[in-house]
Amino acid sequence: MKPPKFMLHVKVVEGKDLSLPNNNTLQKMVKGSQVASYCKAKVRGEFGSGTKYRTRVLHHTDNPVWNDIFSFRPRGFNEKLVLQVKARRSFPLKDLNMGRVSIDLGELVQQASDHVNNKKNKKQKKSQKDDDGKVTDYDRAGERLALHGWFRLFHDAEETQHATGSVYVQIVTDFDYKPWMQKKFDRFHTHRRTLMMQHFAEDSDSDSDLDAAADDDDGENERKQQRQKKQPPKKQTKKQKQKQMVSPKSVKSVKSLRSLTKTRSMSSLRVERPLSVWVGTWNVGNAPPPEDLSPWIPKDGHDLFAIGTQECKYDPPDASKSKFKNMAAKLKGAQEHWERTLRRHFGDAYRVLKYANLGEMRLIVFVRADLDVPITRVQWGSEATGFLDVIPNKGGVAVSMRVHDLSVCFVNSHLAAHQPKTKERNSNVRSIIMGVDVGIPKQDLFTQFHHIVWMGDLNYRLNFGDQGDDKSPSKEQFDAMVKMIEEKKFKELFKYDQLAAEMKEGNVFNGFQEGSMTHFAPTFKVERNERLKYIDKRSPAWCDRIVWKSTDHGKLQQRELNSCLDILTSDHKPVHAVFDLTPTIRPVGWTEQYGECNFWISNLRATDLKAGDLNGKSDPYVVFHSGMFVKSVKTKDKQKTLNPVWEDKDIPPFKMSVNARRRIRKSRIYVQVWDDDMGLNPDDRLACASINMSDFIDAGEAGKQFELQLLRGGLPKGKLYGKIHLVFQDKAFDPALIDHESSL
Repeated sequence: MKPPKFMLHVKVVEGKDLSLPNNNTLQKMVKGSQVASYCKAKVRGEFGSGTKYRTRVLHHTDNPVWNDIFSFRPRGFNEKLVLQVKARRSFPLKDLNMGRVSIDLGELVQQASDHVNNKKNKKQKKSQKDDDGKVTDYDRAGERLALHGWFRLFHDAEETQHATGSVYVQIVTDFDYKPWMQKKFDRFHTHRRTLMMQHFAEDSDSDSDLDAAADDDDGENERKQQRQKKQPPKKQTKKQKQKQMVSPKSVKSVKSLRSLTKTRSMSSLRVERPLSVWVGTWNVGNAPPPEDLSPWIPKDGHDLFAIGTQECKYDPPDASKSKFKNMAAKLKGAQEHWERTLRRHFGDAYRVLKYANLGEMRLIVFVRADLDVPITRVQWGSEATGFLDVIPNKGGVAVSMRVHDLSVCFVNSHLAAHQPKTKERNSNVRSIIMGVDVGIPKQDLFTQFHHIVWMGDLNYRLNFGDQGDDKSPSKEQFDAMVKMIEEKKFKELFKYDQLAAEMKEGNVFNGFQEGSMTHFAPTFKVERNERLKYIDKRSPAWCDRIVWKSTDHGKLQQRELNSCLDILTSDHKPVHAVFDLTPTIRPVGWTEQYGECNFWISNLRATDLKAGDLNGKSDPYVVFHSGMFVKSVKTKDKQKTLNPVWEDKDIPPFKMSVNARRRIRKSRIYVQVWDDDMGLNPDDRLACASINMSDFIDAGEAGKQFELQLLRGGLPKGKLYGKIHLVFQDKAFDPALIDHESSL
């Protein structure tokens, strides 16, 4: 049995956070400015494969806005719409698969068929008089059924791996189908875009914006009503009326299939609660861990676990020692044993999202197996800071991801040891910030993520008494510190902490926060197989730390920080923290309700930049990158100056890929300042920064000034000034004004 004749119009609006799964090398090949993506669509059902379609290819973005429409007539009740996003590569290389999703259309087709059949069974009457003599209209306006939302992409059909991005799709039924429509393509294209605009113009800016507190922050609804009052209805010629296939007034009601949002392939439209994130750090001490980790790591109760370890090199107790004759084999054996230990600890309730390693450092992220939250763009990177910045006994490893629309990064590091090495530790942090390549290419860690959590054996000690640069304290100093610990005078002892002093001076972890460390004892250096007995060769210290930075205030909050005394196999005690992470979902980027959005920057200048050349000067230029731009914009370079001033003509025009106010308000612009090196030498990165567009949504044509603190390695390196202009061009709600050109 086939369904009655009607059409389904499908609009592939946009993709977000597109990435390649589980292959960090391939991810780096196509991320950032090098990605060129398109979406293929195929309708599959009981009568075989039907309509095939492909969107246009968009370059230089992992958040493409295709905004393409195709239509087809359903031929069965069990049809599925299969969408596959691919990354274009040059011939003869095959295009790379970036994810697929299968959308079940059965419920939509069934309800649409019931609607058509019910209309056929009813007596068609234009009007009739009721008992009061009033005229009641019947069937003068047809109902429409619609489906829309963010659909998660997976690399495999079984959806066993983490999501590799999302696509926003709008599907609407059309009961006014007539065979001649597809032959007169221009009129048919106008007809279906009109249907899309009628149903989704208002819906795209409201249902997809899941930040309830920001529903009307910019007064958009009020301005919309004022515009409608000011604009008189536009008169149409007879020819325009004939071309108008469906009037906006002909829509009586719309029914959305909200029940389909519960499927695994579609992201939830509401964030019901914050996610619980457990973060832990432990210096394993090059000894096998205990079989039972439950005193430190809970087995459930959290949505995500990020576990960082250092000095995690040992002979696994469940393997023969003859297998580990060399260092590489020993590292691999410890790496595999640690993963098995954690998998056994969590069981089937959690799955590994990412496991990253550098030398003796491990960072493994687990996510709850039944968590129905899209986690995309999972990447990892590392930076060694040992001898000559090559030996990986010290350094950092990072795992980054997007949780809904929030970018999150976890960093595990092991910094330079011993009492007098404070400056070396600060330098290690700067090297890790600039050297770890995750997320946006060449953008350092501190200026690109909404939230960054840094854990590890940071090795900062206590400057207690007159120990100075000596590695070991005197007996009197050691006894005095141990006595304060026994009396639980942690707050008084913490006043001598090196890291707290360096953060206060702005020398390291600029802008980071740390929970209270004064309710538990120092975690180093303790006797093995003892709960809390310190070794007199080193001063007691809070070496094991967890700090965090958030640029989206109120979205990441720490609610717990503590150590665990019942893990006895190492000379360090493990530390853990618990955070509440409130994700947000990105609004749709393009709506037919508005025209194009104009964005430009003027009065651009910089001061006190870093010298990049031997003459003490630089040849600086600025690169602006954002998901709301079609491609990155690069200014002209200015020769031999540390205080450049760019004329407006030196800044190329910005081409916007989005036009929705709420999407732009949630966007960020990433800024990189470079030194242009002539010849074969690569350009030097001078500093980075980012701009939150929520502060400039009402900039208008007059513009709004900005002042950015440029950062290099987490430290201030100059400032950037300018003015942002942002103008929204309204489009009248009139089908005659819709672009007739096909995007197919």
